[in-house]
Amino acid sequence: MDGFVLNGDGICSRCASGCSQCDDSGCTECFDEFWLNGVSCDPCDSACRTCSAGTSTDCDSCFLPLTLDLDTSQCVSCEDPCRTCSAADLSNCDTCIAGYSINAFNGQCFTCDDAQCI
Repeated sequence: MDGFVLNGDGICSRCASGCSQCDDSGCTECFDEFWLNGVSCDPCDSACRTCSAGTSTDCDSCFLPLTLDLDTSQCVSCEDPCRTCSAADLSNCDTCIAGYSINAFNGQCFTCDDAQCI
């Protein structure tokens, strides 16, 4: 069962905070939002959904609407009016914030009135 370990006395014990798997020595795997630092699980940076490269700010994935900059392993914001975007181009939108629609051909968000948008 995640977050528990059966010790040598046959007693089930809870792993330390953030540990999804552990043994008698400590953590062996961590839940999302934590990274394995030796035998303990330390929290990732608040923008990281997962991190694992050795520090809390080396993100592997991000919470929306942030996107992962593959060069820096940092979670970054898309350019307005993007809600979500490609890490390769922060102005190339995948989705737009409220009040905007996306141009599927160029990934740009634009405003429109009811007569222009369906």
